[in-house]
Amino acid sequence: MPKPGYGFHHQQLRKRWARVVDVGDALCGRCGRLIDPATPWDLSHPLDDKTLEPVPWHQLCNRSYATTVTKPRRQGTAPPAEERRRPPGWRSPTGQPWSQDWGGGHWGEE
Repeated sequence: MPKPGYGFHHQQLRKRWARVVDVGDALCGRCGRLIDPATPWDLSHPLDDKTLEPVPWHQLCNRSYATTVTKPRRQGTAPPAEERRRPPGWRSPTGQPWSQDWGGGHWGEE
């Protein structure tokens, strides 16, 4: 029997996403990098918003998010929002975070 919240709809959605992950076209919903088809992945809600359809996340991104963000928030020990902001880094022309300068981007805040 599946875990609560992982019923028929979730299983069908995971099957659809599995085809995208298997060809190497899936981006992680947390870090934005490609998910290697040979690595484990989870189906999780973007931005931790349960109203949005789940998307693939690297398993490590998903599990570490639960430990570092979700659990402290539930326990009331999460740092204030201003302390959780990303440090300055490379941004695409549209403002998306990049891991490095891929050309045409800029260095700056979110």
